[in-house]
Amino acid sequence: MRYVDEPAFLALRADPDAVAKVTLTTPEGSFSLVRVSPGRWVTPERADYPVAVDQVRDLIVALADMRLIEPKTTRADRYARLEVEDVGGEDAKSRLIKLESADGQTLAEAIVGKQRPRLTGTEAAGTYIRRPGEAQSWLASGGLPLEPAVTDWLVDEVVDLEGERIRRIEVRPASGPAYARCAPSRARR
Repeated sequence: MRYVDEPAFLALRADPDAVAKVTLTTPEGSFSLVRVSPGRWVTPERADYPVAVDQVRDLIVALADMRLIEPKTTRADRYARLEVEDVGGEDAKSRLIKLESADGQTLAEAIVGKQRPRLTGTEAAGTYIRRPGEAQSWLASGGLPLEPAVTDWLVDEVVDLEGERIRRIEVRPASGPAYARCAPSRARR
């Protein structure tokens, strides 16, 4: 077995802050995450709804830190075992990730397969990957936090209010009467 130890994505490793767009394609579909300003990401597929910045940062860091460990198969008939088959193929389980700069330069692109756990003290753990258009598949270091649905990337906090500051809540449904709830009055001390 021939082991290597080199960065999986040199352009991304050189400048991870240059990432302005992340596109994830699964057998179920595709979505993108776009940086609109420093510290603010959105997804066009959900009317530019905000995306969890920490989650995007974790993905970028994981890819930038990823290193090629060991070459695996070059045979297309064996890709399915590692889940690095073409995403559009029948019964595919792979995912395609692409990171681009603001000017459209590809910083990283890979077909991401399954995770390989460390089974013994001498075996390497990691993720199977293959670059699109290349026959060589690889075991690469680390795991990737790749949530397959766009909803898994969205900011899930709509409003953050302290309960003590709320005095009245009023609801006006589309049909039926409106109603309100008032907070109990607080005695002054």
